[in-house]
Amino acid sequence: MSNATVGKRVGALSAAFAIALAAGTVGAEVVYEAPTAQAQAASTIDNNQQLSLTLHKRIGAEGEQGNGTEITNPSGEPAKDVKYKIELVQPLNNSGDWEKARKITNPSEAKAWTGDGAYSKEGTTGEDGTLKFENLSKGLYKVTETQVPADSGLVPGAPFLVYVPMTNSDNKSWIYDVHAYPKNSKVTITKEVEDQNAQAGQDYKYTITTGVPAVAKNSTLKKYIVKDVLDPNLDAVKATVEVKYGESADKAQALVADTDYQLVKDGQEIKVEFTEAGRDKLKSTDLVFTTIKTKTNGFIEHVPNDATLITNNGSSEHDTEKKSDKVHTYWGKVTINKTDGNDENKKLQGAEFQLVQCVDDGNGVWKKKEGTDPLNVQGQDKWTTNDQGTVTIEGVHVTDFANNQADEETNYCLHETKAPEGYVANDALEHFELKKGEVDKNGAPTADIKYTANIKNYTDENHLPNTGGAGFWAIVLAGLAIIGGGFYAARRSTQQ
Repeated sequence: MSNATVGKRVGALSAAFAIALAAGTVGAEVVYEAPTAQAQAASTIDNNQQLSLTLHKRIGAEGEQGNGTEITNPSGEPAKDVKYKIELVQPLNNSGDWEKARKITNPSEAKAWTGDGAYSKEGTTGEDGTLKFENLSKGLYKVTETQVPADSGLVPGAPFLVYVPMTNSDNKSWIYDVHAYPKNSKVTITKEVEDQNAQAGQDYKYTITTGVPAVAKNSTLKKYIVKDVLDPNLDAVKATVEVKYGESADKAQALVADTDYQLVKDGQEIKVEFTEAGRDKLKSTDLVFTTIKTKTNGFIEHVPNDATLITNNGSSEHDTEKKSDKVHTYWGKVTINKTDGNDENKKLQGAEFQLVQCVDDGNGVWKKKEGTDPLNVQGQDKWTTNDQGTVTIEGVHVTDFANNQADEETNYCLHETKAPEGYVANDALEHFELKKGEVDKNGAPTADIKYTANIKNYTDENHLPNTGGAGFWAIVLAGLAIIGGGFYAARRSTQQ
């Protein structure tokens, strides 16, 4: 058979293979088209030309997919450090080879050529997301994505087939350096914490929001797992889990445990494994919302927490793992030192305190926040000074950081509800700031989180309570009554 005849058949077969270069989020497949008049008139291959395949790895699924030629401004962001393997599937040296290649239609089932001229090579995309395989022989090649960067969130693309060389889109010329633009979707995971006013031993909530990968054509979502390993100081046994899905949080629908997902607890690890029924409900436009309510087992200053999403969209045997950023919660200690107002060396036992939320009335006087109850810390809501005149409350939430961000709304006060015997209660609220302070690169505090309140009491002999207190105003009113009575008596005497 003449070279011209071979060239005509080659043109007829390879013109359609530009479609294979899409290699997009849902995978690429070779698509065959019937020979066209233009393909029949295609010129022969110039065997003196060097053959190559250049991969341009991009993140995203939208935009121009490519036709074998180089695109000046391809859509999506470049993806570096993605590993690929290219394998010769069928040499193309004569018309019989082209007929054999024509029957290879499924990239996943295509086997590497093991005869003369067998070729297999691996490479990694560079900073600009490109990878070039040079000095290729004429053939049908299978391109397989073998590895994406750890924790990148990139969903592995499906393998695809490509002819080298291939005809240009006009079916009248050949592309000897074939350019392919395989694209990957990227799954997302974020972590939030709601812990404001949650003292040690009280429930607070983590919310994990995860994306859903697009699924390969003729395939299904093979795996979807949300995993959270709780800090050893958190209660994993009694932690409760709720899972919803939808396009937004306000439109999310509840998923059913043991039907849509299995909840697996192993030590501190909490894992939500979606069943086939649950995976079938998910679309690539959905988000999954996993909430975990937990609490501390005792006092701990700092709890960091992240979560992991593990998926497989059916396009690869490799799973995709993506870890969220860490969120942080901080607690500290508040120590009360109770002494005699006239003798600081005299420690007062038996002073009773509560911890309350409070607000500034604008005059420097703190008042209890309306509608709030005394705070409970590790199952306790009252604390009494010991024979050394001191008591420490362990596990108070810091006042300058809540819900994983700087906080300007949390205000706590100490309220003395009972004075030591023979003393007048200090009924003014004692406002304090419990700050997390400096933290290291892991978010851990570099110093103890603590606050010390030095509160004095005075005996009930010839001493007014603190201004602003109820006792103070009672005495003022009594004084006014006495003054008023004296004025009335003097006026009556004058009249007489």
